[in-house]
Amino acid sequence: MKKLRKLKSAVAAVFKPKKLTSLAAAFATVFAMLPIASVSAGAYSYTGLDEIGGKVLIESSEKPIVLVNNGSDGRLDAYKFKFNGEIGYCIDPQSFAQTTQGNTVEFTEFYGETGKEVIKLDPNSSNASEKALIVGEELLYAKHFFDSKEIVVENKTMKQYMYDKFICPKADYKYSSFFSAAKISNDDAYYILSHFALSQLYHTMLNDKSTAWKTWSGYSAITEMVDMIVDVCQRVSKHSGNYSKIADYASTTNIYIAHPKPKNPKDGTYQHLIVEIPKKAKLSLQKSGTNDSIKDLTESTQDKDYLNFSGAEYTLYKKADNSVVAVAQLNRNGNISKIKYSYSNQDWIGKSYFELDAGDYVLKETKAPNNGKYYAIDDAEYSITITSDDCKQEKTLDVLNVSDTERVRLNLKKESANPDLTDNNSCYDLDGALFAIFSNQKSAYDYIADNSKKNNIVRYFITDSKGNCKAISADGNSWDYSTSSELYKFTYSKSLYAVEIEAPNGFKKYNKAVNLTLTSETYGGYAVLSATIVDEPMNDPVYILLHKKDELTGQYTNMENAEFTVSYYKGYYYSEDELSDKRPERQWVLKTDSRGYTYLDEAHRADSDFGEPFYLTSDENPNPAIPLGTVTIQETKAPQGFKLNSELFIRQIKIDEITGSVMTFNEIEVPEPRDTEFGNLSIYKTADDSKRSNNTAKNVWFRITSDDGITDEVIATTAKGLDGVATLNNLPVYKLSGEYVYYTISELGYKNSDGTYSVPDRYVAPTSKTITLKENVTLTFTFANRLATGTLKLTKTDSSDTLIDGSGWKLYKADGTAVECRKNSNGKYSYKSTGASATECIATNGSLTIDKLPVGDYYLVESITPTGYMPYGKKLEFKISANAETPLLIQFTVKDNKTMLSETGGVGRAPLYYIGIALALISTFFITKAKNRKENQYEIKK
Repeated sequence: MKKLRKLKSAVAAVFKPKKLTSLAAAFATVFAMLPIASVSAGAYSYTGLDEIGGKVLIESSEKPIVLVNNGSDGRLDAYKFKFNGEIGYCIDPQSFAQTTQGNTVEFTEFYGETGKEVIKLDPNSSNASEKALIVGEELLYAKHFFDSKEIVVENKTMKQYMYDKFICPKADYKYSSFFSAAKISNDDAYYILSHFALSQLYHTMLNDKSTAWKTWSGYSAITEMVDMIVDVCQRVSKHSGNYSKIADYASTTNIYIAHPKPKNPKDGTYQHLIVEIPKKAKLSLQKSGTNDSIKDLTESTQDKDYLNFSGAEYTLYKKADNSVVAVAQLNRNGNISKIKYSYSNQDWIGKSYFELDAGDYVLKETKAPNNGKYYAIDDAEYSITITSDDCKQEKTLDVLNVSDTERVRLNLKKESANPDLTDNNSCYDLDGALFAIFSNQKSAYDYIADNSKKNNIVRYFITDSKGNCKAISADGNSWDYSTSSELYKFTYSKSLYAVEIEAPNGFKKYNKAVNLTLTSETYGGYAVLSATIVDEPMNDPVYILLHKKDELTGQYTNMENAEFTVSYYKGYYYSEDELSDKRPERQWVLKTDSRGYTYLDEAHRADSDFGEPFYLTSDENPNPAIPLGTVTIQETKAPQGFKLNSELFIRQIKIDEITGSVMTFNEIEVPEPRDTEFGNLSIYKTADDSKRSNNTAKNVWFRITSDDGITDEVIATTAKGLDGVATLNNLPVYKLSGEYVYYTISELGYKNSDGTYSVPDRYVAPTSKTITLKENVTLTFTFANRLATGTLKLTKTDSSDTLIDGSGWKLYKADGTAVECRKNSNGKYSYKSTGASATECIATNGSLTIDKLPVGDYYLVESITPTGYMPYGKKLEFKISANAETPLLIQFTVKDNKTMLSETGGVGRAPLYYIGIALALISTFFITKAKNRKENQYEIKK
């Protein structure tokens, strides 16, 4: 809520007399001047305190404005006042008056008879002095026509008239000297003159013949100024056109004169105040709930605060700037009990309606009744428009009906669809069911269709073994187990839906949304909004006997056609020893289906079944059942590819002595061992650049997958000398079909900081291996990281493609590092290392080959030029890139030209040859490049 907007400053004044008489004499003057004693009722009317709210809020300025200060001889000074936040004047300033020292003080008592405490002026009055006072109230300082050209005096506004006539430096000195000597502002000068004039007009209306109230009478210049202002007001009141304007505007306001009593008689008196309060329209509120059923349910509750609107607050804002106008507080019946206006200094006024000026407003609830105990705060915004006619007529508008939504207690009940089957049965337990409450039906069904859509969930519930709520949560993470948790209290809504998220043990999840509705009960004074969800038992206690799974994978696939012998014994037995000499009453051989289940029904009889009939529940409901007694189940045939599980399962079917309901066993889960052998694999890792100081064969990651989908493992090597090793044990050698399992080993490389894997570019890209294993044997598979290298081949020819022998070349890395090479017995060179100086490699028969070059960027420079040929002055740049299959071959062909000398003894053609040489030296070298997957070839023409 924004701070209450401060209304613009208003003024009312109280003056002290030039020469103070005794306080007793002053009080006598005041009481002698009460209007009820000397004024005819025809001049104005009386109104009781109700019209102004039964009290007024008065605020004086902290310090007075001093006009004349004669020291001990007296002074004229004034305090400014606000009267219910509106501009006002003190009009009876002859006696001592108290101030509020800048505070807002509430007054509830006024001088006068009951019903005559307040004077109300009538703009339509025929009384000339009343009309003149009304003109003064509307024409003088800070009033509607003060600075308006609608009414002019000597072709000037009243403000300009008073300034030119009395205040400005060019005015008559006998007038202006008062204001310049007092060093007061123009506004204070307007105020003082208006104050004196209104006081004189007021006492004229009272027909008061005394002069004690004329505190300025000792100053002839002030008397002249006041008389001229009063004369203007009287003349305007007699001018029909001008007064018509005054009366028309005044009809939109109420002009009151009141004389409040001090709270302590010793404080002296507060003078008569005249104030203009705009006429306002009246707006009442009526608050109610939203649901009559809730009201009916809770009227008898012992908590008398329920349906009590006491303490609710509504704030009224101006629509234009969202500033606060007033705050209303409601009583228990939902009506306004008191109002706090923006001018009231946070004090409440006992009114049952808003008083509103013309304009557009917005009303919002800003505090729920009883701090939101039984009602949620109303988030609606109510737009209100007040017209000028509404205000002029002081119209009582239609009651604005507002409402709050009740808060209710949420509840959820979980029940079994077949209590006779599930009650007190350990196979079934209502404890632990998880439910979500959605704010609308669509969100509920969106979740049912897609469990990832958890939008608009407002509460979560967990049930206990009786199906009642034992815990509640707002987010599904933090749970409150207290039955008095505030989370159970929620704003009433017809659109809340409950959805089961997790079913309790033994039950099938209910896949429909259930609407929460009002019950006929209350809880702690709250109406109860509840839903009951009924779950079907997931299986009949004797319908599903067992479920078979793969012991290795935990999966239920490939479990078809296992056979189990089911034996029924009369009586209760708990061990094989007890059953050793007993004969079963009936026996059946049942087979499993494709999901690994076996059922007690005709469809699951095996070919080897004994053919004995099933027990049935009843003729009307002829489902297979097992009577009270003992049941044993044992596997007598394993599925293909699995070994037999010979465990004997013994179960009892009993009657609960307390409830009389059947207690039976849960389905038996039978793990099936695979009929296969196991082997191990080991990965041995080497790397060309592995050193003791830097083992590059460790921490290399591999992925091992099987073609049957069972194995998918990622392992890393550990150091073993300069190499690395990783092992994976107990891997199936055969599939269920008896065929070998094929494993694929893929090198992933080193693990990066982001969790990905990569093989450095310096290595030849690794390849995967697909292998099989041997029973009880560890097979080792070697993976080598070979450094990727390339070969450079350079051929030098002359212009006729004849090979040129004897050229020398030096090799450098792209950054200028010299490369040392070693010469092989075949005349070719191999990369040795980087060094301080580059090896001079000599081309043999016009050809130079350098192999085993690591991946990188290089360049060659010609260091020896064969005799008679021009030197090659540029760098031969090339790149060795990693290749997954073969070393990269870089091949250059450099064509050279012979030098040309002139004939002996003459110039001859020599200059032309030298020119040719020069042109050759500055010419551009052309490199043609032919590239395929295995080699790069370059031809250099010079």
